[in-house]
This record gives sequence, structure tokens and C-alpha cells, in this order.
Amino acid sequence: MDNQQVLDLFINRGMIDRSLAQDMLHEIDNSGKEIGEILADYQVIGHRNDIWPVIAQELSAEMVDISEWSPPEEILALVPAGMARLHGALPVNFTN
Repeated sequence: MDNQQVLDLFINRGMIDRSLAQDMLHEIDNSGKEIGEILADYQVIGHRNDIWPVIAQELSAEMVDISEWSPPEEILALVPAGMARLHGALPVNFTN
């Protein structure tokens, strides 16, 4: 998702209005900060990482904390490294 799509998500959820979203886009352009940091600066979310559960819910995806997790080799073998880098993907689970 790009910054506009993320802000549209927050608009659709009634968490911000279009005017504030435009201010945030200008702030991103001028400061170089990431969208999560801007949302936290404007106190829409508590911490910049609080953006991820909202995005996961929108995508009907499960939020997975991988900070202290290592995927099994057989799962990693499912997606070639080049493809994973290209798409920013990391397999975390496999179901038959």
C-alpha cells in the first residue's frame, strides 16, 4: 500500500478526515518521515507500528510478529529468495 492508500483506509474508518490526510501527505513529502510515524505524530495511533494491525485487518490477513521467530527451512524453500525480495514476501505458514 502506498501512503495515499493507507490514509484512505484511515479516512474510511473515520479515524481522520480528508483535510488532515492532505496535511499528513505534505508532512511526509517535507519531512521524509514514514506514514506510521506521521500518524503517531498526529496522535491518530499510539506508536508508528500500530499501523500494521489496521492494514492487516483491511487485507484480511493475520498479523504475525516475527521479531523473535525463525521460519522453518522447508517453508523458506517454498519461495525462492529472489522472488521473496522482489515482492517483499516471507512465507510464515504452510497448510496442505
